[in-house]
Amino acid sequence: VILYEALVEGGITRTMGIFEEFDNDRIGSVRSARHDFISASEEYDAILCHIGSSNIGDERIATLKVNDLDGLKGAGVNAFYRDNSIKMPHNAFTSYERIMKCIEKAGYRMEAKDLNNHFTFYHEDTDLAGGETAKKVSIHFSNYNSPYFTYDEEAKVYKRFQFGHAHKDASTGEQLAFKNLIILVAPCSVVDNDGHVNYEMEENTGNGYYVTNGKYVPITWKKSESKQFMQYYDESGEMLTINPGKSYICLYPQYNLDQLEFSDAE
Repeated sequence: VILYEALVEGGITRTMGIFEEFDNDRIGSVRSARHDFISASEEYDAILCHIGSSNIGDERIATLKVNDLDGLKGAGVNAFYRDNSIKMPHNAFTSYERIMKCIEKAGYRMEAKDLNNHFTFYHEDTDLAGGETAKKVSIHFSNYNSPYFTYDEEAKVYKRFQFGHAHKDASTGEQLAFKNLIILVAPCSVVDNDGHVNYEMEENTGNGYYVTNGKYVPITWKKSESKQFMQYYDESGEMLTINPGKSYICLYPQYNLDQLEFSDAE
């Protein structure tokens, strides 16, 4: 499982999950799509599930010819349900069964293309040979949203906090935790009157950081949206190797780089 997070508009962020195998009957909540997430989903040749999108998002779906299930139209209208005990628009969910039925109705292929990998995996849990200490990682997207992660040395994972509290899964009550944190730094700016943010990553290269097992190291990334290519590299220029486990990937605004903080104390 990979969880993406990026700044969208008004200082808020949104998240997108990438699943290879899942059987849940409650996945969500599901919201409208943003174009940077649409581009990221195409890196995996994924089927995008969403309920509506920004105007820029609609354009990106059309340009990239994304296979998607949109709760507002087409085969995706039956992919989602509302939990009336939760306030709209945060109450839309989907399930494995609904997604599979709608994929079949849409006629989408279920075999992924043979794409380049973003990274490779160690065969077993591995500590970084070099790097600096990262017991706490603070990701300052904006004055409104500055999530942070603290390292649990016993479980060897990073636990997520937002708005000063543990970020917990509403279904399980468990705090979100990740083996790997990958921070991709890129220029970004507001591109329309609605405040939508664009990360300049379509055909670009940039820097970032890989965090695992209490340490972090610099990395670089290279992306070509037109070729569905995105790859991460270590300091020697080789494809980045990461630990097996859940990963968190964030698109981080370059203009806030001085507020990205790695510390040796929780």
